[in-house]
Amino acid sequence: MRTILNSLFNRATFVESPECVETTLEHPLAKKTSFSFTPSAYSRFILHAEVPKDGSGDMDFERSGVGSRVNEAGIIEEVQNGGTPRIDHSDGCPYLSLEPQSTNLVEQSETFSNWSTELGRQVVTPNTIISPDGNQTGSKLEVSSEASPTLRKLWVQKLVTVGDPYTFSVYIKKVDGQSGTGFLRITTGINDTFDVSQAYTATDQWQRISITTDSAVSSQIRFLITGDADSQIYIWGGQIEELPYATSYIPTSGAAATRSAEVAGANNVSHLINSAEGAIYYEGSALGATHTSNATISISDGTVNNRIYMYYTSAENQIRFRAVANGLNACEKNIDLTDITEVHKVLFLWTGTTFSIYINGAFMASHDKGRSIGAGVMDKISFNSGSGFKRWLGKVKGLRVLNIAPTAQESLSSTTL
Repeated sequence: MRTILNSLFNRATFVESPECVETTLEHPLAKKTSFSFTPSAYSRFILHAEVPKDGSGDMDFERSGVGSRVNEAGIIEEVQNGGTPRIDHSDGCPYLSLEPQSTNLVEQSETFSNWSTELGRQVVTPNTIISPDGNQTGSKLEVSSEASPTLRKLWVQKLVTVGDPYTFSVYIKKVDGQSGTGFLRITTGINDTFDVSQAYTATDQWQRISITTDSAVSSQIRFLITGDADSQIYIWGGQIEELPYATSYIPTSGAAATRSAEVAGANNVSHLINSAEGAIYYEGSALGATHTSNATISISDGTVNNRIYMYYTSAENQIRFRAVANGLNACEKNIDLTDITEVHKVLFLWTGTTFSIYINGAFMASHDKGRSIGAGVMDKISFNSGSGFKRWLGKVKGLRVLNIAPTAQESLSSTTL
C-alpha cells in the first residue's frame, strides 16, 4: 500500500540541519520584520507565521484533495488530507510547494501496462524494485537488440490540444551491469518524427527525467522512452501534463488523475504593513522558466487599486515588479534572470514614492513616478494577486514583510546567496 501522510497536524516544527535554517533572529532584516514565514510550522488549513508569534499573521491555506511531497527521508508520500500544506524536501532543504492544478494523463503511471512497444520488442516487468515511494512498484524495462532506435521504444499516445505545451516525466534508475543511457522523446504526431528529445543516463539513484514540447502541432502525439540496444533500466512514475514544466508526482492506476491547485494568504493584517515604507522579501524558485498565469505574491487591500506585488511573467526567466496606488501605476519594472528555477533572494522595497529592487546581492533597478500608496489601506499578504487570482507557483523557502525600509547595505547583505 502506498505510503500516506494521513494525520492531522498540530503546530509542528521541523528541525533541520544548520545549512537549511536561517532563523528570524539571525536574519539581517530581523529587526525590521513585521511578518515572516518559513516552511517550519503548519496545521491543516494554516501556515503559521514565525513573526508575529501571537498568530495574528498566520496564513490561510487551501487545497482540496490529495497531493504528494518528498519527505525528510527522501520518500515520495501522499498528503492525504485536503488543506494540509506540502512541505517538500526534494531539494534537500524544505520548501512550501505551491503548484497549479494539474492532471496526469498517463492512466498507468507505475505498471505501464497500457503502454505500447514495437511488435512486442520491449518487455516491462512490474514490481521488480523498490520505487521512490518506498514500495516495490518499480518496473524493469528490457530494451530489444534492434539496431534502429525507432524499434527500441516504449510509448503511449495521447489526444492533446494543438498549440498547448506538454511535459513528459518519468523516474529512472540503472540496472547493475547495464549502460543505462537512452532518450525521452515526444513526436510531432502519431509517427516517429520527433519534436524534442532528451538524453538520459541512469545512475544508482532514482532520478526524474522530464521533457517538454512547447507547442503541440498535432492532436495526437506520442511520448516515448528508448534505450540502448539490448539494455535494461528501471522505470517508475510516468507522468504527462498539459504544462510547460513537470509538477509533483500524481499517481494513477487505471485513469487519469488530477491534483488541485493551492492558495495561501493572510487577511486583516494591516497592523503588519506600512504603506509609507517597507519591503517584501522572497526566497525561492519558480517551477519552470516560463509561467502563463502571472503567478503573484502581493500585499494589497484585496483589490487591484492598491497593491505592491511581484510575479513571474510569460517571458522566459523574467520577474515583474509592480505597485499600484489608487488605481494608478506607481512602479513597473521587468527583471531578466538567468534561470528562475534556481533559488533567488528577492527584495522589493519602497520609501514614499520610490520603489527599488535587489536580487541575489545586487541592486537591480529603482522607479519613482511620484505616487505613493495611502497609509493604512493595505491589509492582505497573499501568495496570489490579493483577490485570490493569479496564484503564486513555486518553491517557497521564505517570505517576509518589513514595516521599515531596509538600508542599501541591509538590502544587499540580506539577498546575497
